[in-house]
Amino acid sequence: MGRQRPASVGDVLEHLQKDRPLAPTTVMTVMDKLHTKGLLKRRPRRPRLHL
Repeated sequence: MGRQRPASVGDVLEHLQKDRPLAPTTVMTVMDKLHTKGLLKRRPRRPRLHL
């Protein structure tokens, strides 16, 4: 994507699906591998309230 601003899995998925369909789990896996290698930073999310 080439951005320096925060992007969620959904943001990345939306961008990539313009070219071809992808499963959200595929994007999450790749992003996790990038984070493990130090190429992607994670930002803690606020906890969601499930009723």
